[in-house]
Amino acid sequence: MIAPDPVWALTGAILAVYLTGLLVARLLAVRSLRLAALVAALLILPLLLPRELWSPFLAPLQARMTGLPLPLADLLAALPFAALPVYAGLRRIDHRQIEALAVIGAGPSTRLRRVVLPAAWKGLLLGLLLPALHLTAHSGQLSFDDAVSAGLPLIAGVFLLWSAWRIARGPE
Repeated sequence: MIAPDPVWALTGAILAVYLTGLLVARLLAVRSLRLAALVAALLILPLLLPRELWSPFLAPLQARMTGLPLPLADLLAALPFAALPVYAGLRRIDHRQIEALAVIGAGPSTRLRRVVLPAAWKGLLLGLLLPALHLTAHSGQLSFDDAVSAGLPLIAGVFLLWSAWRIARGPE
């Protein structure tokens, strides 16, 4: 069996964590969910407790999941870095604007393009960038040269420059 390329394995892990983070953030953003505080607390728990305390509980599950590119503990430790910025971005959405566009007949794609994405873009991008940096730093699979060849510092630099430009430009 051919060993997977570490860049592609890490990219798959980053996308898996990001998509899971989107789902968790969406669950947290539902206002009628009474367990949102418990979900948020459980989400932050891997950041508060040392990995030696909670990673042994994942060993039986890790043994069953043989196709993971990284240990399950690394993926769970990166999940808050994906979910919390996306959740913060989703909280910035003004639902009155979505309702106003719906009243005048705008479709879902127009509402997404005109209201949701402009309000939540920072959280969506940070939710992708932070787990990418976290998993790259903590995976041990990529050397610095591999990360540079994969373009991760370039992506981070472009995002930071773009964010600085948007902040300097002021409110829209």
